[in-house]
Amino acid sequence: MAPASSGANELGVETPTLEGPDQLELGPLVAISASGIAFDHEPVDDSGLEPRLLKYRTNFAILHPGEAAPHDVLLACSPSVSSHKILSVLDTARRSGFDHARLVFENTRGRPSTGTEKAPNRLTAARVSLIDGVGPEGLTSYIPSSEALNCAELSERVIRFRRAGQTVTLGVRASH
Repeated sequence: MAPASSGANELGVETPTLEGPDQLELGPLVAISASGIAFDHEPVDDSGLEPRLLKYRTNFAILHPGEAAPHDVLLACSPSVSSHKILSVLDTARRSGFDHARLVFENTRGRPSTGTEKAPNRLTAARVSLIDGVGPEGLTSYIPSSEALNCAELSERVIRFRRAGQTVTLGVRASH
């Protein structure tokens, strides 16, 4: 994976400059850029992602006894990454036992700074479902891959629905 661009130090990729309406929670970080995929800041190929996600879930119980493993994968993507690539990664996450994802955004706008110290970038998220069904809010919007060409467009649509109080299900379908 290419080095992080300025302002993308925490996630390893430059994300759309958006403000997500949902909280950021503990989970494995998958970053997608034009140069490839990274799992918790380590480059992986397409076939290497699923074993890493499965290992994360297995090791979570050892590292956090008594705590339930996260059901959300954190996904940071560069604005130009295709929706097809994002949905492929999210399908891998679903097969690995994750039923939700949080699209993560790193925002540098409005960061206060004092003297020579920079304030940390602000991380926000927008939660999406990876399985079919009605969310707790009762309203669900389904976004098929054909309705957004890239990460920037997909993220904007997800945020619009989430701010309207809707659960968003992406075009990831369970294999039968």
